[in-house]
Amino acid sequence: DAIPSQQKAAFASSIAEFYRFNNEFPAQPFSVNTEYMMECLPEIEFETMFEWAKRQDWSEQADRPSAG
Repeated sequence: DAIPSQQKAAFASSIAEFYRFNNEFPAQPFSVNTEYMMECLPEIEFETMFEWAKRQDWSEQADRPSAG
């Protein structure tokens, strides 16, 4: 391992805190008004993450960046 486990734990904790803060913050920075967005962009066809994921090549041979 190139990164010591203590550093990994601290990094994971800071990411968790970032998302916890944004999920609990009254302004709701992660909240998206998708209805308004769809009204503003009628020429765009939206899909769910599930629909997008089904279209992906998840095989080992897929041409995509490494996740780790």
